[in-house]
Amino acid sequence: MTAHRPGQPDEPTTVSERRPDPEHVAYLLYGAILDQRDQFMPEAARVGVLCSSDREHLFVHIGGLSDRFLLGPATNLRFFAWLDPDAVFTGEARQLRFRLLDLARATLPRKPSGELWFATDVWLMTEPFWRSPQFGFHGVTILGKGDLK
Repeated sequence: MTAHRPGQPDEPTTVSERRPDPEHVAYLLYGAILDQRDQFMPEAARVGVLCSSDREHLFVHIGGLSDRFLLGPATNLRFFAWLDPDAVFTGEARQLRFRLLDLARATLPRKPSGELWFATDVWLMTEPFWRSPQFGFHGVTILGKGDLK
């Protein structure tokens, strides 16, 4: 697979008749993000890809970003960032989230119908979340049944 490069059309890189191995896809996505990180991510960003225990969802999560980068002067809105990030994130943080979503959609394999094999989302984590042992993953994490309860 080839990572999405800014300015390229959002074309699927792989079409597969059979459902790909989610762990393999998680590592491909992680590698694609690391390949691009210097182009649009703050230096302090900690990248992670989380594969859900049902193996149907891949979540890109970025920690290490300051609350000021994410929320601007309204750092008292940190709880709401988890509930509705687009309502409280700064323009720069929203742009980072959308670029990561575009990269994920361009990297992930697709069914012959064109839809993605895996649902995906991007979480920009406020400091209390990315510092917590429960959510402080980095690298690739494959959850087992019962994790994150």
